Amino acid sequence: MFLDNLIQYNMNKKDKNKENERIQMKMKNIIIKICLLSAILLVLNPIVAAEICECNSCEDCTKKLNDASCTEVYLSKNISA
Repeated sequence: MFLDNLIQYNMNKKDKNKENERIQMKMKNIIIKICLLSAILLVLNPIVAAEICECNSCEDCTKKLNDASCTEVYLSKNISA
């Protein structure tokens, strides 16, 4: 009886160790996925947050080109001097 209980205890302990290993692997996978997603978002953020400005005169275009928030400046109409 004692030996049977000891064997059962050891088997339960091994099962718990295996379960703990599975949980640790799942946690590692989740952490890796979160890190990859964060890296992708950090890389794409400047692209998504790009501000496109339009200008329609020389003076307006000069202001927009000097504006740090404008990442791209488009001339919206033909200007000729």
